[in-house]
Amino acid sequence: MVVPTFNDAHRLGDVLRSIVGQTLTPSEIVVADDGSTDGTEGFVREFVERQADGVDVRYIRLPSRSGVVAARNEGIAATRAEWIAT
Repeated sequence: MVVPTFNDAHRLGDVLRSIVGQTLTPSEIVVADDGSTDGTEGFVREFVERQADGVDVRYIRLPSRSGVVAARNEGIAATRAEWIAT
């Protein structure tokens, strides 16, 4: 599962909890941060420690704001999964 994000730390928790809570959990979640300035990285690290429920959640950060398509593509390139959902 690839989750592109930009300055959405306040909503990211709901998204990640929903994904982790699915009946069929993904083998991994890649959060592709498009240059957020709202503490997204710290939020993802905290989520992994407290709520990931054994799901591999990885964080990648684009070097500069590039847009949702670029973030999604970087996330896809970083995934190890055979199948990808965005």
